[in-house]
Amino acid sequence: MAPASSVMMALPCHSGTPLVSSSQKTSSSPNGIISPPLSSPGRFGSILKLESGRKDAVMCFARPLRPVEERFKIQVERNVDQKRKEELCVERWSKWESDCCAFDHEWKVDEQVYVVKGSVRVTPEDCEDHAYFYAGDLVRFPKWFNATLSFDEEYEQRYRFLAYGDD
Repeated sequence: MAPASSVMMALPCHSGTPLVSSSQKTSSSPNGIISPPLSSPGRFGSILKLESGRKDAVMCFARPLRPVEERFKIQVERNVDQKRKEELCVERWSKWESDCCAFDHEWKVDEQVYVVKGSVRVTPEDCEDHAYFYAGDLVRFPKWFNATLSFDEEYEQRYRFLAYGDD
């Protein structure tokens, strides 16, 4: 085999399967690493370019980043229907409104929120990622969760605090 001018490595996905399908063209390097062509980005990550002639190449693994809701145990029901709202008696919950603003908040108990109007961006403490919740969403924030709440428009929500074991 002719030495390649540079070695390309695909990042395998979390299941251990390479990000390059068998139907894609690949080339081999002098140290036996099979690599995709430069223009083939992976599904869950990028393609690493290594220096030519390097024999100590290491396979890198990439995992898709789980959504903020999953990582911080925020439960969400999107576009809740009228029957579900009646079942929970949402109209009896306390009401809270806001204009454009942002502030830090700490949940000392579980809180269930139904977004009536507008949207909120939730950025967990010490995290660059965020989640958006829109009108019609039913959200349950866990106890001891800390985040910055950002409102870019008029916002209205109904909320209730939940004791341990409440659903």
